[in-house]
Amino acid sequence: MPVIMVIVFASIEACSMVFLKIDLQTTAYETARVAVTPTGTTDNAIGRGNEVLTQRNVSGGSIQINPSSAESAPVGGLITVTVTAPVDSNRVIAGWFFSGGNLTSTCAMVREGTSAH
Repeated sequence: MPVIMVIVFASIEACSMVFLKIDLQTTAYETARVAVTPTGTTDNAIGRGNEVLTQRNVSGGSIQINPSSAESAPVGGLITVTVTAPVDSNRVIAGWFFSGGNLTSTCAMVREGTSAH
C-alpha cells in the first residue's frame, strides 16, 4: 500500500476515535447533569445517557454512576459518571491502527440541593 494511502486511512481512523471520545465526553456530561439535580435518579440519568449514546450511534457503550444510587448522594457530594465504549465496534473503517480496547470518559459534578425561599 502506498504511503499516502496509509496516511489517509490512519487519519480517518484517528479522527473517528477523536469523535468517539467526544461522544463519550458528551454522554458523561449529559448523564451527570441529570444525576446531580435535586430530583435526579440513577435510572433517569442512565436513561438520558443511553439516549445520547443512541443519538450519536455509539455501539456497546456502558454507563456507570458513582455512588451507584445518585439519589442517595448528599447535597454537595460528588457524583461521578464514567462512560466506556469498545473501539472495535465504533470505528469507521476496518481497524488496523487502533485495535481492540476501550475508550473511556469521566465527568464529576456536585449534587445540587433545593433553594429555600
